[in-house]
Amino acid sequence: MKSYFLLPLLVIFLTISCSKINSEDISQKEIFTDYKVLYDVKNDEVVARATFIAKNCSCEKISGLTRVKLSGESFVSFNGKKLKLDGVIDKNISLEYSGRFKLEDIQEEVVLTYQNNDGEVFENSFTLLGEPTFKIPPRIVEVGVDNHLEIEKNSLPKGESELYFVLKDNELRTLQSAPVSNTDINSDGEVSFSLKLDSSRNEILSEEGEIGLCGLVKRKNIEKPEAGGLLSLSTCGRPSFVRILN
Repeated sequence: MKSYFLLPLLVIFLTISCSKINSEDISQKEIFTDYKVLYDVKNDEVVARATFIAKNCSCEKISGLTRVKLSGESFVSFNGKKLKLDGVIDKNISLEYSGRFKLEDIQEEVVLTYQNNDGEVFENSFTLLGEPTFKIPPRIVEVGVDNHLEIEKNSLPKGESELYFVLKDNELRTLQSAPVSNTDINSDGEVSFSLKLDSSRNEILSEEGEIGLCGLVKRKNIEKPEAGGLLSLSTCGRPSFVRILN
């Protein structure tokens, strides 16, 4: 079963026009990587996504970003399993590679592997984030106002990270809170989250649902490939039942 807690994290930036180029038609040193790995504790499932962008592209292009489509012998994989191309969404070019995987034996160490058209293989190994947890799970969440929650600080990633929660009602409608830096959480684990409906959505949530807590770490200039890259790691914990006030 696909997890609704992953959905808000999978939104693709489609507001600008962009062009595409095959990886065979560009210098391999100009390819910039963008990895996203999302771990759903409840379903013990990982969604891995990869996008390749022509950095300082010397090719002829339209306005906006130049997306790179892996061609020839180039590929990207997660734990040895190749990610598949999502293709085009709407009229904007996403060219995002993705895969959904079950973890084996509570596996924490995972590997993203990228092979370019020069035959060079770049591996990035990392540890999945632990499950963020509430100190006291909330029983009531109110939409449109700040919600004061208590977090178990020891469950959060060390160093710079962000935290947010995802609310789903019984009709499978979801809301995601604005992210909060872990530095904004006081020593007792108390923090406020803002939860608001999009102005374009006229619907209201039903009176009952589930709430899940998610942690997020972003890393810039990952070691390989040397051209640069981004890595976003996130983990969403097991949800709790909650009453919803609109």
